Amino acid sequence: MYKEYYIRKSFKFDASHAVKINGATEAPHTHTFYVSITYKGKKNQDGIIVDFKDLNEFIKRDILSVLDGRDLNKIFSNPTTENIAEFIWSKAYNFNKDIQLTEVRVCETQDSCIYIKENNK
Repeated sequence: MYKEYYIRKSFKFDASHAVKINGATEAPHTHTFYVSITYKGKKNQDGIIVDFKDLNEFIKRDILSVLDGRDLNKIFSNPTTENIAEFIWSKAYNFNKDIQLTEVRVCETQDSCIYIKENNK
């Protein structure tokens, strides 16, 4: 039997944004964004896919340092949840060559989320 191993790391950050929709910009407001990043990989000689410590350091250095506590309109031309998810995907994609990014999920509320998933087609 073949097993696939997945590792998921969830984190959150606070940021403000004002999204442009149909040519109009909504009022600036703040969210606590909830994010999860999922990777697929094989267990290494230590029996793990990747060390959570390394993943935590990467998230702090490459993602949270850019987004947390910021006005996202100063980072993105239109800071939609989709664009935030794409940014996180682009950072997370090259985290570790031995594992494969399979999903990024960004929620701006508990029930309003965007998913990006790998597509091998």
